[in-house]
Amino acid sequence: MLLVSALPIEMAPLLSALNAQPVEKYSKKTGLYRAGHIDLLVTGVGPVMAKRSLLRYLEQHHPDRILNFGTAGILDDHLPVKTIYSISDCYQVETNEHKILITGKNLPIAISASAAHPVINTKEKYQIFQQTGAQLIDMECFTLAHIAAQAGIKMSAIKVTTDNADKETGNIFTQHIKLSAQLLCDAVLHEIKS
Repeated sequence: MLLVSALPIEMAPLLSALNAQPVEKYSKKTGLYRAGHIDLLVTGVGPVMAKRSLLRYLEQHHPDRILNFGTAGILDDHLPVKTIYSISDCYQVETNEHKILITGKNLPIAISASAAHPVINTKEKYQIFQQTGAQLIDMECFTLAHIAAQAGIKMSAIKVTTDNADKETGNIFTQHIKLSAQLLCDAVLHEIKS
């Protein structure tokens, strides 16, 4: 199994909980860790980094499953911050392509969209919500799902809501990231043990 997140801060609690050890640095902020039969990959932010890191990993490894976990902005204003969701579908904003994912156990389900840039404009946020029906927004999930599908690897995703995808995103994200990373860790541990 391969666990994938974009940011080291998203991965940190899980690395500690699993006592994962570094295997290979891909760049200053990206790299591969291992805990027994589980690989953990920090890709870096955005679709370009996600693609580069995952393809590099897949040159030498072929996991039976990929679990992407990380933070997401809220497109649907009815959803609360600091809540974990299993992603059923993921859209790519720029092309409107769509991937279906395997949902996790005992988690509320949401649809996500991935954009090539941070969504912090309210008008853009509502356009994406109307265009795709996605409730959440991130930057890497679709790219990872696309590569996984091409490689014939099953993929699921767990996202935690950290902000409202608006001009306050940076401040709100910073306030919630440590707690959000711990919530992600707990959800991922539950998912891989069940």
